[in-house]
Amino acid sequence: MISFHIPPFPTFIKGAEGVFRKGDKHFKRTFSVFDFIYVKSGTLHMTEDKQAYSISEGEYIILLPGLEHFGHQVCAEDTSIYWLHFSMDDYQIVNKQSIDWSDIIKRESSFTESDYFNFYLPRYGKFQSKMALEQQLKSLIALNKVASPEERLKQQTLFYDFIIQLQKDAIHIPSAAEQVTSKVIEYLQKNYHQSIKMDDLSKALLYHPDYIVRSMKKTIGISPMQYLTQYRLFIAKQELVNSSNKISAIANKIGIDDSAYFSKLFKKEVGVSATQYQRLSKRKNSLEKQN
Repeated sequence: MISFHIPPFPTFIKGAEGVFRKGDKHFKRTFSVFDFIYVKSGTLHMTEDKQAYSISEGEYIILLPGLEHFGHQVCAEDTSIYWLHFSMDDYQIVNKQSIDWSDIIKRESSFTESDYFNFYLPRYGKFQSKMALEQQLKSLIALNKVASPEERLKQQTLFYDFIIQLQKDAIHIPSAAEQVTSKVIEYLQKNYHQSIKMDDLSKALLYHPDYIVRSMKKTIGISPMQYLTQYRLFIAKQELVNSSNKISAIANKIGIDDSAYFSKLFKKEVGVSATQYQRLSKRKNSLEKQN
């Protein structure tokens, strides 16, 4: 585990989404900052300081400054990741098998001194609160696109929130709302290709629709129908990149019968039309293969 004191918080440097295509692997390097890698889908094979890891969907690794890391095996499938670079002035690597909140709070604040905490982050682990943490990563990285200094400064505070949530996740016992959210997500991911309404969710999971919505919003900040839309578009983008199916066929495959509505929704949420996205993605893949 990585042990460090707060304050001060680690400093966020840069983050983005990335994709390793089938047959790709991570290049070799020794970095001067921490490199957090989270795998959204697929499996990434990494070696750091002669220790091999296979990071699969929902798992993460924190690579340390000053240690050589590289991909020791190519990806067997397209592998989608989030990565974050961050730094901190002082830290230790400790062998700690379990932690609880009594380990975290080291000093309560006084009139002249702040609270003092000792965090313990696993170097390799699996998100327990998967959707909440993915949503935080997505929000953090989305601010790359804004030019306003005020908005860019918010990346640091969002990164602080993410570090706190990552610490909570390492010692977390799921709340009732989180357990409901997990069941909802599992249902939606299995049945996204069908027509789904809140009544369908309520009947399948035996919860009142209002309780389901409150639980989802409390846990990941969005409603079940918003999550369903995001997941359907995620699947649609994969289809657009990896198949030659018509837009109407892709819309139907993800549970949307009206292709015109799908096209309008895709452009609204993604920023380009489905046809443009398919063309640009295939052109990018073609150029990558040539290089």
